[in-house]
Amino acid sequence: MEEFVFKKSWLIEATKKLPKHCIAELIILVVEYGLTKKHEKVTNDCIIPLLEEIKAEIDSQQAKPPKKEKVKIPPSLEEVIQYVKDNNLNVDPYQFWNFYESKGWFVGKNKMKNWHSAIATWVKRNQVQYGTGQQSNIIDKVADILAD
Repeated sequence: MEEFVFKKSWLIEATKKLPKHCIAELIILVVEYGLTKKHEKVTNDCIIPLLEEIKAEIDSQQAKPPKKEKVKIPPSLEEVIQYVKDNNLNVDPYQFWNFYESKGWFVGKNKMKNWHSAIATWVKRNQVQYGTGQQSNIIDKVADILAD
């Protein structure tokens, strides 16, 4: 279930547009709609225009997909070092940073979009080239079986 937050701006708008006896009903209807996408029957017609505005705002907010946090390109050398440390990656952060810095942070003819993904590719390549990953473990196991 999505979180629903009653906005202070709605209450301010209600106090400007509605008589005091209608504000409580509006609050209840908005909260019901925000939580369940439906509400009880409106008893005061003066609420309807503002309620419809608020419902449209709630619908548009809930329809928006959450924004992905963009990865800054180019990263600083310190960011790359920290990322490699934090994720315990088998990559030389200096080599990675220098390589892409020399290429203007392009991958082929395209501007790099996500350096985290590029580092993951380097990790995978290191596992295959230098036998530091799962492939070497399988080879070791087969060698152990054949030796017995």
